Amino acid sequence: MALSLRARVVLATTATTLAAAAVLVVGVQVLLARQTRADSLDVLHGRADAAASTIRFSSDHARVLETPSTVLDQDIWIFDRAGRRIDGSTPTDAVRPTLARLSRSATEEDTTIRGHLRFYARPVLSPADGKPGAVVVAALDLTPYERSESRSLRYSLALAALAVVAAGVAAWIASAASLGQVRRMARRADAWREHDLTGRFALGRPHDELTELAHTLDRMLDRIGQALLAERRLTDEVAHELRTPLAVIRTEAQLALSRVEDPLTLESLVAVVDATERMEASIGTMLAVARAAHGEADTCRVREVLDQAAAAAPEVPGRVLRVEQAPDALTVAVPAAVLVAALGPLVDNALRHARHLVRLASTTDGDRVSIRVSDDGDGVPEDLREHVFEPGLTTTEHGAGLGLPLARRLARSAGGELLLGAGPGGDFVLDLPAG
Repeated sequence: MALSLRARVVLATTATTLAAAAVLVVGVQVLLARQTRADSLDVLHGRADAAASTIRFSSDHARVLETPSTVLDQDIWIFDRAGRRIDGSTPTDAVRPTLARLSRSATEEDTTIRGHLRFYARPVLSPADGKPGAVVVAALDLTPYERSESRSLRYSLALAALAVVAAGVAAWIASAASLGQVRRMARRADAWREHDLTGRFALGRPHDELTELAHTLDRMLDRIGQALLAERRLTDEVAHELRTPLAVIRTEAQLALSRVEDPLTLESLVAVVDATERMEASIGTMLAVARAAHGEADTCRVREVLDQAAAAAPEVPGRVLRVEQAPDALTVAVPAAVLVAALGPLVDNALRHARHLVRLASTTDGDRVSIRVSDDGDGVPEDLREHVFEPGLTTTEHGAGLGLPLARRLARSAGGELLLGAGPGGDFVLDLPAG
């Protein structure tokens, strides 16, 4: 399932903040560990230096001066050149091996055992020969330092989590404020698409990205509105120019009908009159479609339109057209002429392919109305379902394959859509905006 733009913005912000917080926490812990190591080593150096200052050398051995200082009571041991302990408390079994190794250190050395005991060995040079005459070993319990690091880690993680949550909430609120305006613009534009193409956002002089977008869209809609107005004027002019000679032809044919007695001539003149009436009806439908596309859509009652479509349907032997009556209050925001013209090819198609029954029915769902034309025939073959609305596609010998594409175009011109239903037989659904 694709995430919304708002969710992607929040997710990206949260992920970026989380990565930054993780790097910051790790960096702080590394720096704190280094500082702790340096501090503990400084403490050990200080203790070892204080203990070394109490050592005196004679010709053959080292001794420790008596001092009131408590330095030597702080886990400090002093060993002579042979590695014998000459001062300091008796070591425990756990640290004795480490002290035995460090008591003979010729250079400064530090080590950590059991994870929290750090030892530092400092050789003390004998003035007589310049060689190590004694070794001072100082120990330090690192538990307080580790507790400090643990507290720091907990506080850092808590602050990092708080920062991540705060960043996510801030991104959610900020994106809601920004994208909410975009959503409102989209809804207004969708309403204009169905009812009024003269609407504009009119957010004033551009001062940010959203108002700049609205200003650009307003200018684009102005251009489109001008083009549609020019198209409507052209359509009206063409319709007027066609209606005038059609009216003359119809009048002359009707006058001739009253004067001619030849049966063949009379039949031809009646056909001319019928053809002019059909052409005039087609021109009226074209005008209605053009005006609906230009934002002048009218409303009509679904019941009346279904009755008109049924009345205009041809009579086919063995076929029954059943109209399921719609509620009187059910209306659609489509001119009646356009809807009747869109239903015409659907009803004709159903009557051709039905075995016995064709049904006209309507349903409503919120702000949409569906008009279904179904039959009990074989339905659309599976391999043609994706191409059924393509111009020129027909399954009959004398068909032109233009009825369904025309019906879809008429539906779309009024803000609707023609869909292929899932019925067992032929099943087409006109989805239209409610009036």
